Amino acid sequence: MRGAASGPLALTVVLALLLVAAQPAAAEQTPGLTEARRRATETTRQLARIEAELGELDAQVNRLESERADAESRLEGLRDRVRHVAVARYTSSGSDVELLLGVDINEQERARALARFVTQSDADAIDEYRATKARLERAAAELAARQHDQQAKLQAMQRQREKLDRELAELERQEAQRIDAERRAAEEAARRATADRASRSGAGQPTTAGGTRGGTPATSGTGSTRPAPPPPTVAPPVTGGGPWICPVQGARTFVDSWGAPRPGGRAHQGVDIMAPRGTPVVTPVSGVVQLKTGGIGGLTFRLQGDDGNWYYGAHLDSYAGVDGRLPAGTVVGYVGDTGDARGTGTHLHFEIHIGGYGRPVNPYPTVARYC
Repeated sequence: MRGAASGPLALTVVLALLLVAAQPAAAEQTPGLTEARRRATETTRQLARIEAELGELDAQVNRLESERADAESRLEGLRDRVRHVAVARYTSSGSDVELLLGVDINEQERARALARFVTQSDADAIDEYRATKARLERAAAELAARQHDQQAKLQAMQRQREKLDRELAELERQEAQRIDAERRAAEEAARRATADRASRSGAGQPTTAGGTRGGTPATSGTGSTRPAPPPPTVAPPVTGGGPWICPVQGARTFVDSWGAPRPGGRAHQGVDIMAPRGTPVVTPVSGVVQLKTGGIGGLTFRLQGDDGNWYYGAHLDSYAGVDGRLPAGTVVGYVGDTGDARGTGTHLHFEIHIGGYGRPVNPYPTVARYC
């Protein structure tokens, strides 16, 4: 939907920008917040390792299934010929071929007629039958073992996902406490500044808009300089196209999983930003947004950024109801696990393509800088 009301849209942009401004520097994080982030990151790392191992197992299972199917097909083609040869050899020599090959030899009259046709090529067929049967048994046994490994990894992933859900909830709680503490500190600073201005005004000493008296810095009762509060921090541009904003606004964690194996022989071409379901997802830069539904990405968005780059986000739980040309920081959807992300934990799969679609780069350094 392109035509969302300007009021709600402006609100989502302002909300996102405020959330970005609220991200603390490492030195400002409380011990509880730092520890919550460390635990969530470590669990995310374990989850990413298990997912990569599942990708490798998927490739092995596909190879073994193909090998088993090929052996079964080859064995089926050899079966009739070997059965006839076995019957002929039994008739001519009385050897216990039935036990060796597991064939049915109840056609005595037919066997006598076939006995004279046993040749070297028939012997080769029997050898190939035996070898193919052994190959089939090995492939089947290894396939069963790899499938057992898959189930074990899936169970381990479930446990890690549940653990991460708890740790993200704690991280979210710690973040909320930090933001609340910063809000109260800002309100107290504003109250004191107002009282200070009123005090100076009551003494008949006019102040300037910048909080100075007669063009000189305002001082406390001891004569020390009172520094003005620093302006809000704005992320510098990545490629000259404007401020770059973290695409997930809320409690989040991520690790570098670029190039990790994925099912179907694919390699991971993004970064998975793990976050609680429903966490807002915003446009990192201004540009034109398209929403797409279906495929392995589930609910996705594509952003042709005004900075010249192309961005992709997948597995959204739902859309915010806006698309088309949007400013940076606009909420476009909410974190989920649609598409092939079921069971891997709610997250935003996020890609950056430099200069346009088809030129993916590892987004981890950029996300680590701004998130």
